[in-house]
Amino acid sequence: VKPEVLREAQAFVERRLEQLLVDGGAGVEVVRAVLKQQGSAPALAARAVGELQAEVATGGERLASVLTAYARPTRIGRGKEGAGDAADLREDIMGEEEAALFKAYQEVAAAVRAGVGVDEFLNVSQVLVAPTEAFFDKVFVMDEDMDLRKNRLTLLKCVAELPDGILDLSELPGF
Repeated sequence: VKPEVLREAQAFVERRLEQLLVDGGAGVEVVRAVLKQQGSAPALAARAVGELQAEVATGGERLASVLTAYARPTRIGRGKEGAGDAADLREDIMGEEEAALFKAYQEVAAAVRAGVGVDEFLNVSQVLVAPTEAFFDKVFVMDEDMDLRKNRLTLLKCVAELPDGILDLSELPGF
């Protein structure tokens, strides 16, 4: 089977799944947020949509705090020149707020993997809320010292990548 035919078949299944989930009562934004990351795994995607829709239906306080924790790192850290990968992070040049955010990042990264449930993702991501807020209150990301700047951008990029494989938060209102 040609790769093009496989891609078309997968796209068809994802579109049908989207329609099925929306017809079943899930919000369009909820469905798209999940399918952008889990569309190739219909059963996991359906479970994730159910969990996320339940969170939204109950007021979404956990979701709102997680959206806040990921929004700024995503806007600042993604696509910036000079940002590396987690292996490039240097703890020896981190200030107190950077170290706290790095520790929270490590905790979430250890617990989060593709296919993890939305409930678990939201629960474990709560540890990012306070360190992220403190980081942005006290740290100037675009420091003149290029080593500090690169380290900070890398940290933000790493935090921004945590939801990959679970949710595309940018599809949700408030992000």
